[in-house]
Amino acid sequence: MSKDGKKILCEKQAAMHEGHRERLRQSIDKDPEWETFSDFETLEYVLSFVIPRKDTNPIAHDLIEVFGSLYGVLSANPDELFQIKNMTQGAAHFLPNLIGVVKRAEISRVRRKDAVTKVNETVEILRPYFLGKNYECFYMMMLDVNDRIISIDLLSKGVANITTVDINTIVAKISRSQALKIVLAHNHPGGNLIPSNEDIHMTRSIGHILSPLGKDLLDHLIFCGDKYYSFYENKLLDKIYENADRVLGTNKSKEVQGRLHLNKYVLECGEDEK
Repeated sequence: MSKDGKKILCEKQAAMHEGHRERLRQSIDKDPEWETFSDFETLEYVLSFVIPRKDTNPIAHDLIEVFGSLYGVLSANPDELFQIKNMTQGAAHFLPNLIGVVKRAEISRVRRKDAVTKVNETVEILRPYFLGKNYECFYMMMLDVNDRIISIDLLSKGVANITTVDINTIVAKISRSQALKIVLAHNHPGGNLIPSNEDIHMTRSIGHILSPLGKDLLDHLIFCGDKYYSFYENKLLDKIYENADRVLGTNKSKEVQGRLHLNKYVLECGEDEK
């Protein structure tokens, strides 16, 4: 084929690809909720913006075939993605960042609350921090006397389902702040929501340490996908405070309800469950 013939062929292919991309964009305009789009079509559409000079249709097919799903693609690392035929360095680094962008958007949306007084509000605020995490992470949310968020801190992250939390670090952070109420949260990427013996022991240790300091552990949440487990809702915190009373000779399990407004968290949560 002559040079002119190759040039004409390339121009025809480019026009065909651009026409296909325009049809994709029009389809998105008609379906802004993306309800009719498959993983493959969604990925093809996203790639069309970061790989402008190539047909992203076969690239999207290859990515889904290798990584299994859209989530699998977005959770892969750039080096793995770059091995796919016709992938670019820019696209390989862009795709894994999309989950992070969505995470930041969710965090900015739910943290606008003036006060956190219900379990479901706490869950809504903390869940985005675990979005896309396939390893275990541990966070702590600190609240002031008026139930307003002081900070949400990453305390530990591990690999697979293993993470180590330094209790001294937790106590030091709380001591340096004006926090009076604490919510702990971590995830179980393996799919089991039930707290492990280590989870219970660590929660009990922190509850015992905070009790004489006049600070309250409101809850410990475990996230797994869209589901969660609450130590408070499952009465494990009651047992922890009763155990602290026996060990420390305190009356925290009864005192905490009135003195530091834990009753607001309890009663409003109860209203939601009716």
